[in-house]
Amino acid sequence: YHPLILARLEQLLARLPGALGVAVNGRAAIDTRPLLERALAKSAGLGFTGKNTVMIVPRGGQGLRFHVGSFVFLGEILLDLDADGPVERPADGCGGCRKCLDACPTNAFDGAYNLNANKCIAYLTIENKGWIERGMRGAIGDWIFGCDICQDVCPFNARAFDTRWPELRADRGAGAWLSIADILGLSAQQFNKRFGPTPLQRSKRRGLVRNACVVAGNSGDESLCLALESLLSDGEPVVRGHALDGLARLSPQRARPHAEKFLADADPQVRVEAGAVLAAMS
Repeated sequence: YHPLILARLEQLLARLPGALGVAVNGRAAIDTRPLLERALAKSAGLGFTGKNTVMIVPRGGQGLRFHVGSFVFLGEILLDLDADGPVERPADGCGGCRKCLDACPTNAFDGAYNLNANKCIAYLTIENKGWIERGMRGAIGDWIFGCDICQDVCPFNARAFDTRWPELRADRGAGAWLSIADILGLSAQQFNKRFGPTPLQRSKRRGLVRNACVVAGNSGDESLCLALESLLSDGEPVVRGHALDGLARLSPQRARPHAEKFLADADPQVRVEAGAVLAAMS
């Protein structure tokens, strides 16, 4: 979404001098720049911050007659012009609702408006470049990349509507769903070809395959054992270790000889993983 939104913001910026009748110095920005976007959006009267810490655009925000909810992208145009006076800000609308807090499978909320990012599935599967803690893997469920649970259960998203931007529809880019088996079988070249122009590039191949190993272990689908075994010789230690754990949760008997072998792996964390797998079997 970054290049799509930025291009449109820059087109709007180029039109402002003619529309305003004055010279304009400005810069378009999206979330790759160091701006507190949600705080600025709240100050501008766009919406309020939900208990799950995301920006919620309610009915009445900016004159809207319907709820937009939190499935929005934020972008900015910074100008050297004086702004209008104070704007009317929508009141916080969560009230006593705590559906987002209760629905989080990893208990990532330490309380309302307080997210522990280290427990968030979106962080664990995207921003986290290393190992996923063993105690967190089961709670990840079938989320291979990111998580929307706290938004899916939000009443303000009950009437969410499809985007009018064709580039952002579910059938574009990586598509709406990912096959575990397909991800487990990806080479680096295949990953770059399929996901290079999409947000999934952020996790890199090792991160996405690592996530798929976790999801495979959660699936109970023993048909994935062969794909997991093929990853035990992967060049990335984080892939080898998570493949071993996924295999052990599907078929401990098949995983045991591999775990014993991995006790001598060159990577210390893989050795730790092998020891943990064997300890879980005893």
